Amino acid sequence: MRILLSAFACDPYQGSEEGVGWTWAYQLAKAGHEVCVLTRVQNRPAIERKIPELDLPNLHFEYVGVRGVPFCMPGVDIYPYYFCWQWNAYFQAKRLHRERRFEIVHHISYGVFRNPSYLYLLGIPLIFGPVGGGERSPRALRVSMSTKGKCFEVVRDVINLLPYFDPFWRLMLRRCTRIIVKTEETRSCLPRKSMERAVVTLENMIPVCSDVTGGASRGTALKLLFAGRLLSWKGAHLAVKAMGLALKQTTVELTIVGRGPEEARLKDEVRRLKLEDFVHFAPWMPKSEVLTLHASHDALLFPSLHDSSGTVVMEAIAHGNPVICLDLGGPAVTVDEHCSLIVRTGGKTEEQVIQGIAEAILDLARMPSQKWDQMRRAAVNRARFYAPEQVIARVYGPLLNPKPLTCEAAHESEEKNLFATCPDRYVQPNTVRHRYSDFAWTSAVFHS
Repeated sequence: MRILLSAFACDPYQGSEEGVGWTWAYQLAKAGHEVCVLTRVQNRPAIERKIPELDLPNLHFEYVGVRGVPFCMPGVDIYPYYFCWQWNAYFQAKRLHRERRFEIVHHISYGVFRNPSYLYLLGIPLIFGPVGGGERSPRALRVSMSTKGKCFEVVRDVINLLPYFDPFWRLMLRRCTRIIVKTEETRSCLPRKSMERAVVTLENMIPVCSDVTGGASRGTALKLLFAGRLLSWKGAHLAVKAMGLALKQTTVELTIVGRGPEEARLKDEVRRLKLEDFVHFAPWMPKSEVLTLHASHDALLFPSLHDSSGTVVMEAIAHGNPVICLDLGGPAVTVDEHCSLIVRTGGKTEEQVIQGIAEAILDLARMPSQKWDQMRRAAVNRARFYAPEQVIARVYGPLLNPKPLTCEAAHESEEKNLFATCPDRYVQPNTVRHRYSDFAWTSAVFHS
């Protein structure tokens, strides 16, 4: 199948959005598809350094630049640049389509629901997503955020309302063949008709999982890892406060990997609580080095407030590490009750949530070895749900079938892809049939 992949962020040596763009390009090509990737011209050096290591002649890259517009501008961030890049990508894609006749166009990055892709104008089936961004931090958990963090959350809430006034966004959604969202929160941000046919599934893939055989030894102190940008909504401040409570009853250590505007404030909080011997900070490091840290730690502590995905959560379960997270956003969708301790936030104050995180830490620290081994094996089993072939099947659905499908065949194919091997509690079979009640792989949907 000839696929045009739009990946604004795409870098084989990075994680987060850049890593997602690269992984999708690589895995689609590895699956045998003819893949042409549109990405930023700034990604060219890293990509061309990686390409010679691969034996994938069916993977091609086209680089799109923007002249006269700074990449990042005060007050508006990268949005003017991204807007111009999307239009430039469309004009380049239009020329490429005349030469190569793509069968599907897929927008993968940036994976944010409020930013439209203009590639629907090519007139071929468009897959939009998986996209996120509709997740919100509970107001009760904004109490101890910095002033800058609180302002960011308010501005973000307002920005998430703006797409409703964007005619290109609404038109794109109507013409999408498939709309894929990462969480139910993002799905609820779509117009009603688009919401009805959107599928909820994550975009991250785990090519290789650790071989967990049980009998893993734990030291006298439980070793926890937090990895991510140090922003208010990442929840590192909640983790530090929970550590202060947990240390009153057990010995536990926390390593915080990352950098960001909240770093100084977090270090001040560690000093105030006298946790210097138990909470350690490590500078930001390449993805390959972060992966090695999972092997030297027992579990991941990641109380993020509105991550759409939480790539680090998938990395943790792939290494057989249990996860402590909140019931918010992508991390709670990534894991299940067998491999994680999910802290409930509904109707709770920040103090109660912090207490819940501390209790989860204590539960892990006191967990019998047999149950600990069961959690580790469950983590790897959960990670297999995100094997590349399964993720691609869930996102592409009936479009992987080279023959046009009827509605009934589309339903059967979708349910087989989603539930035959590893059902997910966030996507139930009856809801898939409902969401695809008006779906068929025909031009009628695309031009509705």
